[in-house]
Amino acid sequence: MNSDNLKYVIRQWVDRTLPDCRPRELSLPLGTGKVIGLTGVRRSGKTFLFFLIFMLPKQEQSLRKQAHNPKKLHVIDTGLVAAFKAAPGRDIGHKLETAVFLEVRRRRKELFYYTDGSEVDLCDGEGTLFLNSCWSLVDSETLQREAEAMAFGRGRWPEARGLLLYHEYSPGVDSAIAGAEPAWKFLSHGL
Repeated sequence: MNSDNLKYVIRQWVDRTLPDCRPRELSLPLGTGKVIGLTGVRRSGKTFLFFLIFMLPKQEQSLRKQAHNPKKLHVIDTGLVAAFKAAPGRDIGHKLETAVFLEVRRRRKELFYYTDGSEVDLCDGEGTLFLNSCWSLVDSETLQREAEAMAFGRGRWPEARGLLLYHEYSPGVDSAIAGAEPAWKFLSHGL
């Protein structure tokens, strides 16, 4: 990997937690289930950073389409990323999504995301599970968006178990959206 590609990935990672990467822009091993280690020198030239990154491909029937679509990146240690960010509290929803990804990845190895108008944060290759995560369901717009995403997932995988994992909510939200569950409950009990 040349230094320009490494600097690009690190800059993207510092700017936002889940950058999109295209295989043509990076010379990294971008296959399903790959773990990538990134090391580099920080601005001072003395501090080294080390990230272990999982690349989550988009679910597509065609491997060619899958290779050309951007991949979601999930870092193993979000606390390490926060140490290098100006505003570590930013993107808390992405951190929750990464925590959910890491928990599911312990049990299932073939994972994807899917988007086609709406987005499903995480789905398996067999079509038996799909997950969305959201930090807060207090805002009515967010609640509507997540309800639409869950309906989209149920339409795509009618036989699959669908879960919407959240942290903050308004009373009655778990009855408003089928499959809504507090993230702490899912993370402590698993699948």
